[in-house]
Amino acid sequence: MSGHAGGPVLTLKILNDEVQLWVWPLNSRRYAIEEIEATLSDDEKARAARFVFEKHAARYRAGRTQLREILASYLDVGPSEIAFQYGANGKPDLAPALNSTLRFNLAHSEDLAALAITRDVQIGLDIEYVRPIEDGVARHHFSPKEYADLSSLQSEGWRDGFFRCWTRKEAVIKALGDGLSLPLDSFDVTLLPTEPARLVRNAFDAAAPSEWMLHHFEPAKGCMGAIAANTKGQKLTITPMTDLGQL
Repeated sequence: MSGHAGGPVLTLKILNDEVQLWVWPLNSRRYAIEEIEATLSDDEKARAARFVFEKHAARYRAGRTQLREILASYLDVGPSEIAFQYGANGKPDLAPALNSTLRFNLAHSEDLAALAITRDVQIGLDIEYVRPIEDGVARHHFSPKEYADLSSLQSEGWRDGFFRCWTRKEAVIKALGDGLSLPLDSFDVTLLPTEPARLVRNAFDAAAPSEWMLHHFEPAKGCMGAIAANTKGQKLTITPMTDLGQL
């Protein structure tokens, strides 16, 4: 998607009861170096420079450049004009100067990125490629109920159940913006293949679990994903979006 760093491709719209979900590869050569340099902020360039391996730096730069281009297309500004502010635990949000009700969350796993965008509601998103994992990770991080449910599954079913649970819990934590300060065993999510994605217990605030939305998706073969938001019971429609470079 070369040639768009100076301004947005088009103006995108989003409804108040909608979550728009973007997924794109981080290993493509869609950006020229000059475009990345013209788009990213100084602190983003500095962070990219701190990666030990160049492939991780390249993925970071590609992810942030695409993030800026997508957000710019909603706000009708140039990608380099997007400014962020960060919560106490590092969760990014649009800077107040942009005067926008848009809320977003970005996640990546290996060479894949995903972005959820909505209005007014703080949202969390996580994606993870399924891979071998030790039982002790689940025993240490999951609640007793989640661990018991997971233990009822076997082989590949166990591994898939682990990543259904992990992505849903990470999405909840990212929606709250609490980072590592919130114990993963302080709330329960569903993980069995026969159950819809749902928050079933929470000890982290007074909101009833029914006020939360959890959504399961699989952005690529062998990859699990989850979106979480405290919607106060409002139903949100999930809309998969076309790659911005194809619009």
